[in-house]
Amino acid sequence: MKLQSKILYLVLGVVGGVQVLATAISATHSWTQLTREEFRFHEILLSNNQRSFGLYVWNFDTKGAVAGIDGLFKSPSVRRVQILDGSGKLFSGSTLISPQSEQDFKERTEMTGEVIASEDLLQTLQTHRKKSEDSGEVPAILESATSETSIVRVVSPVIYSSGGADKVIGHVVLDFSTELVRARIRQMILSQLAIGLLMTGALVGIIFFAIRKSVVTPVQKLMSASQEIAQGNFSREVISESDDEIGTLAENFNDMRLRVKEFTENLQEMVDKRTQEVLTGKQKIQQILVHIEQGILTFDKDLRIEDEFSSFLPRFFSVETKAIPGQQVTEFIFKKSLIGSDQYGLLVATLGSFMGENVLSFEVNEENLPKELQLKLDGKDRIVGLDWTPIVDSNDQVQRCLLSIRDMTERKILEEKIRLTQENNLRIFTHISEILSVDREWAVRALKSANQTLQDIFPLIQNKSGDPHAIFRELHTMKGTFRTLQLKGALDATHTAETAIAQWRAKSMISGTELALPIKELQKKITEYNETVAQVFALNSEKPSFLQSIDPPLRSFINTLKGAGCQYDGLVIQDSVGSWRPEMIDVLNDILVHAFSNSADHGFVIPKQRGLTVSPAKLVLKLSRQGNRFEVEFSDNGAGIDAQLVQKKAAALGIPFAPERLAEILLTDGFSTAEKVTQSSGRGVGLKAIRSIANDRKGNLSLYQRPEGGLTIKVELSLNFSGEIDHSNHQLRAA
Repeated sequence: MKLQSKILYLVLGVVGGVQVLATAISATHSWTQLTREEFRFHEILLSNNQRSFGLYVWNFDTKGAVAGIDGLFKSPSVRRVQILDGSGKLFSGSTLISPQSEQDFKERTEMTGEVIASEDLLQTLQTHRKKSEDSGEVPAILESATSETSIVRVVSPVIYSSGGADKVIGHVVLDFSTELVRARIRQMILSQLAIGLLMTGALVGIIFFAIRKSVVTPVQKLMSASQEIAQGNFSREVISESDDEIGTLAENFNDMRLRVKEFTENLQEMVDKRTQEVLTGKQKIQQILVHIEQGILTFDKDLRIEDEFSSFLPRFFSVETKAIPGQQVTEFIFKKSLIGSDQYGLLVATLGSFMGENVLSFEVNEENLPKELQLKLDGKDRIVGLDWTPIVDSNDQVQRCLLSIRDMTERKILEEKIRLTQENNLRIFTHISEILSVDREWAVRALKSANQTLQDIFPLIQNKSGDPHAIFRELHTMKGTFRTLQLKGALDATHTAETAIAQWRAKSMISGTELALPIKELQKKITEYNETVAQVFALNSEKPSFLQSIDPPLRSFINTLKGAGCQYDGLVIQDSVGSWRPEMIDVLNDILVHAFSNSADHGFVIPKQRGLTVSPAKLVLKLSRQGNRFEVEFSDNGAGIDAQLVQKKAAALGIPFAPERLAEILLTDGFSTAEKVTQSSGRGVGLKAIRSIANDRKGNLSLYQRPEGGLTIKVELSLNFSGEIDHSNHQLRAA
């Protein structure tokens, strides 16, 4: 369709639409106005006959009513008149619907007392009548709805005056037709449309010729000029006589013509220049691909490697250059990697999910692409870093993907060396800090003794040929020493090993290999401590006094009390030994580690946790030597032995109880009154470990329940450290 035809149709549509809209608005307004005038006419007509009809109804004058109805029918639009009494029953009426209907209607009028009013009309009549009775005023004439769209109903009250007051005794219902109004409206619309058609034709003609001259003709000239430019003729100038937008467009068109002419004349030179730039850029890229120490390649939507890639790629993967193009990138790289089949499947699915799709799909799935990969090349493990870059078209669709492969093997090795060095430095620093806070001589001897003990018991554990109870006590003593020395790394490792031996002791199904693993870790940890000592500390040969051996377990005792909210009131030491041998100090260390720990937990901390009142802790340590016998007596003022709690625990474990068997029960392997296992108590080992120390040195252990409160632990042993082990020497005595 040509431009002038489009303009003609557009003008016709707009002007015609405006004319039709104006006609519709006028017709609607006229309809409303004429209908209201017709209603007002009949309203006045009924208002003038209200009282006449009232007399007819009051006097039952049907003839007068008929005469009044005939007077109403003088209006040409009246179709039906009904006079209703106060109850809504028909008094008289007439209709012009049809002869048959009129006859039926007259027959109904003779049926006195028949209610012919509808429910809605009856409601209206009752409202009129009630308003008249309540206020004494005559209701207004109103319009009522009917079931016929062309009929308008007017309802007027019938009034009778009695004693100076007006009463509503019935109603006149008049139905008039709007057909005459419709006919007048139709005639008016036809007249307006005829006039509008003539005006529209004239207006369209004027507008069309004006637009043709000012718009269509200049545009046609521009079209002709553009066709000549398309055919290669740039010499014709476009001339416009107007100074409006079309004139400006013509000037811009001429400028464009001149620019296109200049561009066409210089096009070959530009093409040659651009070609040279592309070749230069390609050569630079090729130089980069040759010399860069990275594997750079691109692959298409079928995941096949394209022809251009870096020279590093065939060297790194030890393949011929011509063998790379066309290979599946997943087969070429990732089949040589150590990723599992599930990871490989996820990679293939991820690549397929964004190739050929919007770049947003790549961004969503990028986290599933591996950023680091371990390869097996020529029998050697290599670690490479991967960088993925989508190559998109003008519609942001991923057409290809660039993959950069960086050899990170040496870097990872260096990072691992740095990490191990940092860990080793941190471990040494931690060991130094721990050893500096205690007696170094004691720490060195404790580590040396622990290392020898582990060497002795390791084959027994690995073959499960030793006594698990004896081994457990050895580890528990070792753990107590490390806890006192606050060597946390050794303490944690010993606790783990002790837990494994506890399973063996409980006769659980655990193999010797499983038992040996935590022992090896403990040996490793102790070796690290020994290496730190050898590298950092230059120890003198001065022998420690027994007071130095008391300090660490005492400090641990005090810290335990403070942590539980208990108070410490001092330690009294009575030393009658005189000359101390190093072996005696070592034995004293082992005994005091368990004695202090047992006293803190069972004498003060656990009773306080159970809600009992505990006094500030007072300790007495008596050390004596009689001949070849060495005695250690440790006393506290704690809660002592809770016989009822021992009885309860014994019953739970199925151990027979008797007051005289308290010591025997307390020294039963695995028996403890603690509620839960901690690093310091709960395994039922502390007192048993002291008894084992005494028995191993041909001695015995005695427990004294003090009447004033508290417990005394007395250990007697031989100084020659030889003899048979005796497990029967334990007793409970009253002080």
